[in-house]
Amino acid sequence: NGGEKYLFYFIRFFSTIFSIVNLYFIFKISALFLKNRFTKLLPVIIAASLPQFQFISSVINNDALLNMLATVSLYYLLLIISSPRITSSYLYSAIFIAIAILVKKTGLFILPCAVFVILYLIANNDRSERKLILKNSAVFLVIVLIVSSFIFLRNYYKLLYKRHNP
Repeated sequence: NGGEKYLFYFIRFFSTIFSIVNLYFIFKISALFLKNRFTKLLPVIIAASLPQFQFISSVINNDALLNMLATVSLYYLLLIISSPRITSSYLYSAIFIAIAILVKKTGLFILPCAVFVILYLIANNDRSERKLILKNSAVFLVIVLIVSSFIFLRNYYKLLYKRHNP
């Protein structure tokens, strides 16, 4: 009926919004490295013109959301590298990574990248900075584990239930 058609387009609209936010954060990431306005836009143009990006943006799936969350997480991880003393970057990155893990299990690939960033910062900063980096990193890991542990516990008990009740 007509109502279902509009609901379909309404839900499809979210994939488009997620993709637009993804492109915005691609621009913000390029702005961290590039100064010229045109060269800042080049990664956005390349990403937006990829056929796979266009396909994911136009269908109902969770890939557009996962791509957006991964890009936002990457942006905050890059901010952590440039300014390891800013606690809010750790918090935002942890929240977006945890939500990405909840959205789709392939979001888990972002966590090793974050751990690598943390290890890099610990190895390349002086002793006074390390204490703050370790504190922020501990908060980061606790947030990721608490928020994303729901999915792991659910899957563990679901698997356990299937083994004992075939």
